[in-house]
Amino acid sequence: LSPDRKSVIVVEMDRLGAFQECRLVPFDGSSAGRPVGPKGSCIDAAWSPGGDRMYFTAIVDGVSHLWQQPFPEGPPEQLTFGPNEEQGVAVVQDGAIITSVGTDRSVVWFHDENGERAISSEGVAVFPRVSRDGKRVFYLHRPEQASSTSSDLRALEVTSGKSISLLPGWA
Repeated sequence: LSPDRKSVIVVEMDRLGAFQECRLVPFDGSSAGRPVGPKGSCIDAAWSPGGDRMYFTAIVDGVSHLWQQPFPEGPPEQLTFGPNEEQGVAVVQDGAIITSVGTDRSVVWFHDENGERAISSEGVAVFPRVSRDGKRVFYLHRPEQASSTSSDLRALEVTSGKSISLLPGWA
């Protein structure tokens, strides 16, 4: 709800659970409103204390960053850049912006009679599956600084520790 209590920024998901673009709607419900923020999946929104700016956390081109847009009109402007991603946005009474910042990282570990070891050391590795003969581990891998959500299907040879890309950009 805006500070003047006349407008609402709506953050919503579709019926499949995918975030949509944010919408600005009148608080009195007189219209369905209009899209605001960047063209992408809007996951959080907040108002400046004076109501002259709207802030958004949005996923654009597969990466989550912080954006601002003048109210009532004006183009959205990206505030954060780089390999770190932001999630959530809150604005303090003095106008300071609070968000969480980090990188998405997930490592696949392998445990056998020789102990435990990481089989992927960088980026995001998910959905490991061991081959029927136990000689390979298959997993999806996405680089940390990827500008898209595409992943490579990789296979790790358990005995040598060598990982090869089987299908680059497959998933």
